Amino acid sequence: KEYAEGGSEELESIEIADNIKAAMNSMKVYEGTIDISAYQEAVFIAIDAENDAYDYPRDELDRDLTVVTKKMTGTVDFNGVSLKVIKEETTQSVVNTVTTLIISQLNNHIREYTVEIVEGNVSQTGGVTFNGGAHSYDASTGKYKVSYDTTLNLKADTLTAWYMEFDSPSTSRTVQYQATGKRYSTKVIGNIKVYAYNSNSTNHQITIVRKYSDSASEPVNLVMFTNGSYTLPNAPALAFYTFEGYTVDGVNYNAGDVISVDNDVYVYANYTKSESLDCAVNIDGEEGMSAAYNDRIELQGNDDTYAWLELDKSTNLYKPFYIGKDLSFFVTETITLKKVTAEEFAAGKYKLPAINIRQDGAYVAIAGGVKKVYFNGQYVSDGAYEIAEYGVLLGKANSGGSIKKEDVVLENIGTSEEYTLTRFKSTKNVGANQFTIGVKNLGGDVIYKGYITYKLTSGEYATVYTEAIEETL
Repeated sequence: KEYAEGGSEELESIEIADNIKAAMNSMKVYEGTIDISAYQEAVFIAIDAENDAYDYPRDELDRDLTVVTKKMTGTVDFNGVSLKVIKEETTQSVVNTVTTLIISQLNNHIREYTVEIVEGNVSQTGGVTFNGGAHSYDASTGKYKVSYDTTLNLKADTLTAWYMEFDSPSTSRTVQYQATGKRYSTKVIGNIKVYAYNSNSTNHQITIVRKYSDSASEPVNLVMFTNGSYTLPNAPALAFYTFEGYTVDGVNYNAGDVISVDNDVYVYANYTKSESLDCAVNIDGEEGMSAAYNDRIELQGNDDTYAWLELDKSTNLYKPFYIGKDLSFFVTETITLKKVTAEEFAAGKYKLPAINIRQDGAYVAIAGGVKKVYFNGQYVSDGAYEIAEYGVLLGKANSGGSIKKEDVVLENIGTSEEYTLTRFKSTKNVGANQFTIGVKNLGGDVIYKGYITYKLTSGEYATVYTEAIEETL
């Protein structure tokens, strides 16, 4: 049996949740006289303080939050659960003061990054400017110091191919093409090294475009200005296509081949349609591959590889995928991976254990007239904690009811007046701690999260959830 629902433990949790909801409802009489929305938002930002945005050690953050909020909050006990609540005597002035203190503390810990022009030239006037945030120039290093989320504006005097190398505590990317033009802007969310390949009278333009076997569309893959010779790069893997090498003036080449550049060169990256290869696996800085759903892929790490990271499509940041040198996993969607050392992993301050679910949503298959919905997930652990269980929580609104993202937690399993929430607990895993849960004839609007419950050293249990996914099946 792939799932369990409404057992004695769940019922006890529901009773506790009901008591908490009742207590929260009783608090609204106090909330009615003051506006705590800004305070709540500030606390939520602090609790979820992104490591790339804030240099705020967790123990220091927790301590500061306790200190600044003690003027307006106290604790109450409900069935052994300790809740922090707003004191009845709290005034709007106190709430505003506490909110300001929290925001001030966060602003004091905003990360600072560097921006450096490594290659090429920008305009002498207005070549590097910034919008929003703090910034300064360090003449001794030739680098700009810039606060997180500031906009970087670049300007060159001639047509320029802009490339960038990027790193932050949670992610890093090798040099990648960004755009072509005299101007380019981007947000500073990590250290940036800029490579400005300027056009001039002595170099030539190389343009690589994708040529599809089933389409006349030829999107630009990258542009470069150089002369003499050029090494053809690894081509990105694409879902539903197989890369068949490059073509220059009717001559075929492979990635890594060197071509002569004595005039402007147009390079075709050839992609052949392949309906069965519905996923792509790209590895940062290396050659990728196309694959079919459920294909098993074997990847080799370097001697110092400690873990593999996966690029989160919603945040464009990397997150843990697997702990270990060599990786064997089943492909469930298009994915970008990166291997990192133990030092790089530690710098990212990733929290383990972690739980991932298929970023592209549920996988739907119809066979023999029967519709089956598959939820693909995976947990990531370094073995420091005992894993109790993991799986997917699936919610659907009842007729005339509704369900919100925050409702999808273990405490709410079962059927209420508003919604039905079911726990699908996995009983086994394969590959890189992956699991698949299939549900027949599931349809309509659903909302779901992946979850993992683990045992703390104190003997208590903790649960981590993914972000909620809402979709119509």
